[in-house]
Amino acid sequence: GILPLQYQGGENAQSIGLNGRETFTITGIGKLSPRQELQVTAKNGGKEKRFNVTARIDTPNEMKYFLNDGILPYVLRQTLSTP
Repeated sequence: GILPLQYQGGENAQSIGLNGRETFTITGIGKLSPRQELQVTAKNGGKEKRFNVTARIDTPNEMKYFLNDGILPYVLRQTLSTP
């Protein structure tokens, strides 16, 4: 699934110095929980920037959808597993 992330404290791509050519590593998603703070490392050539973001999975149900690759696969799995 797609993990929605939100910059913290009024930051944005411009204030951090991102230009869209970076590759990103997100630390902390192994034990993801709603509204968890994560650390992002953005690499562009030899330059590296680190900043914190908030995972915008806000509820336990949204977490279930994310872990099941979306709401449709989640509903299908629930439907198929019900006797």
